[in-house]
Amino acid sequence: MCEPIRIQDAKWAARVETARNLLKMNKLSHEEIAQAANLPLEKVQELAQEIATEKK
Repeated sequence: MCEPIRIQDAKWAARVETARNLLKMNKLSHEEIAQAANLPLEKVQELAQEIATEKK
């Protein structure tokens, strides 16, 4: 059975938040964060760029 969209959205948001937190710690590679957060590498790289832009 498929999960309702809103549950999938909440799970995605939680994985993105996990990746953002790991990126801010600056301890793991993008590849490791992608694996830990179960996100595509491209999304982790996008988040890393957003964080870098926020710091400016």
